[in-house]
Amino acid sequence: MYFIDGKITEAGAEFDIAIKINDSEPRVHNNAGLVLMRLGQLEKAKEEIKKELSLYPNYDDANYNLGLIYAQQKNYDDAVKSWEKIIQVNPDYLDAYAQLSNYYSNEAKDEIKAKHYFNEYIARGGQVR
Repeated sequence: MYFIDGKITEAGAEFDIAIKINDSEPRVHNNAGLVLMRLGQLEKAKEEIKKELSLYPNYDDANYNLGLIYAQQKNYDDAVKSWEKIIQVNPDYLDAYAQLSNYYSNEAKDEIKAKHYFNEYIARGGQVR
């Protein structure tokens, strides 16, 4: 609840306790990574999310979040790999298509790929905001 309420520091302390209780609990490392991302501690966040993926390699949200960290670090090659991995495992994970479309439009300046991923996003039920 702390994370949802915006109490990031408190949420981090709760996740530290949860990890100590059960290091292999699903989502605990991913959620700890989200807290660290919010705190701007990208390297630590990446470590937590990679721990999650070592336990649950096809966990979509962890791969998505890892891609976000890579993109924030301007490591676009690895960001793209993370998002593409998601759509190979779960072709209906809309946010991955949105991120790929944004990347190809804004960073890579590849309008063909940007339109491809945007069209996939729309075709699978994505909404334009």
